[in-house]
Amino acid sequence: MGSVDIPNKQRAAVRKGTGESATAPVGQVDVQQPGPGQILVKINWTGLCASVSVKILEHCSIANQPVG
Repeated sequence: MGSVDIPNKQRAAVRKGTGESATAPVGQVDVQQPGPGQILVKINWTGLCASVSVKILEHCSIANQPVG
């Protein structure tokens, strides 16, 4: 098996705050190196089911924040 380059940073939306005032700004976060007995999974694509996005909208206003 070949080696894989693990980045030190990646872009991510991180929730800050709670309730109506919660936001999820996109920024750079540290990528932790996997430890003994752990693996790091690379995800190329992701998405949300419509039923999950409705629950997010009901819970807080972060779904209305612009991305990027």
